[in-house]
Amino acid sequence: MTSLGILYSGEESLNPIGYSVSDWGNCKINRKSTSGYVFTMARGAVSWKSKKQDVIALSSCEAEYRAFASSVKEAIISIEYSHILLQVDNQGAIKMSKNDSSTTRTKHIDIQYHFVRDSLSKNLSSIQCCPTSEMTADILTKPLPRALNDKFLSKIGLNSDIPLRACDRGGVLAINVEQFKSSNLDTH
Repeated sequence: MTSLGILYSGEESLNPIGYSVSDWGNCKINRKSTSGYVFTMARGAVSWKSKKQDVIALSSCEAEYRAFASSVKEAIISIEYSHILLQVDNQGAIKMSKNDSSTTRTKHIDIQYHFVRDSLSKNLSSIQCCPTSEMTADILTKPLPRALNDKFLSKIGLNSDIPLRACDRGGVLAINVEQFKSSNLDTH
């Protein structure tokens, strides 16, 4: 059994950064997508989730937009900061969140997801394009090559080389990797 700890840096900003991603239609049984997000503060994860979407997305843009909406909800309800930067790796989802007009290609998306636009207009959140190679939330939605997996573990502060106790530079939270995987992957 591998134990990891989350190391929070005392030298880093406490401004939260969110990463939101989806794996469009990756379920082989019903083609539903999985949404994932992770929020970090002081270079450590403070909130994360991976969950199969309730509906079948008709495009990668829709799947990413639904994941983004879930991330915005978490940011507003749980993180409770006046402004949170969200990283998204899908240009279509970014454009959809900023465009008030509906097209025949986006009309089918439930109105409930357009609260993302409202969040942006009220400056509660902002969106920024994140290259896929830097999409930390990918660790919650798909298998990754070892090097990328290790890179993202490091980006959310998970580390096995730290003593599992409080330290002078920040705080440490010890977790069990198997519990982390089973409690955050919704396979229903």
